[in-house]
Amino acid sequence: MIRKATRKDIKNLAEIDIECNDPVDKILGLKKSHIPRSIRERFDNGLEKFFIYYDKEGYKGYITIIEYFPAYASSEIRWLAVKEKYQKQGIGSKLMDFAEKYATKMKKKKIYLYTHISRLKTAVRFYNKIGYKEINTFKKYYSNGDTALLLGKTI
Repeated sequence: MIRKATRKDIKNLAEIDIECNDPVDKILGLKKSHIPRSIRERFDNGLEKFFIYYDKEGYKGYITIIEYFPAYASSEIRWLAVKEKYQKQGIGSKLMDFAEKYATKMKKKKIYLYTHISRLKTAVRFYNKIGYKEINTFKKYYSNGDTALLLGKTI
């Protein structure tokens, strides 16, 4: 099931982030000890809407959506994380589908996301499979100077 996350879920969100073992965290030099504070700050900022996936076994993934993207009638997926042991089980697809339906309810026509260029063989393949198209690259997008890839989809 997927539900809107509350402030009480910050610990669960951080656990998901830590256990997703994202290789980009290492590339960007992000420390696992900073993740709870970062999520709390993002949550309190209010820009992102957090949605968490769970079942009887516990919390497995989450997605965040920014309701506004600087293009007509568009939203942005800011974050998608699934614990590594639950990856390739359809949870990411369910979260993406949920986000697209959420954006549609907000009368959005398109949805966008950025991903690290190093994810060409993993995340980008996943996003392409569910209908996202590569739009542009942005050099020096990340704090360490790495390139980001912008993808989008008409919903």
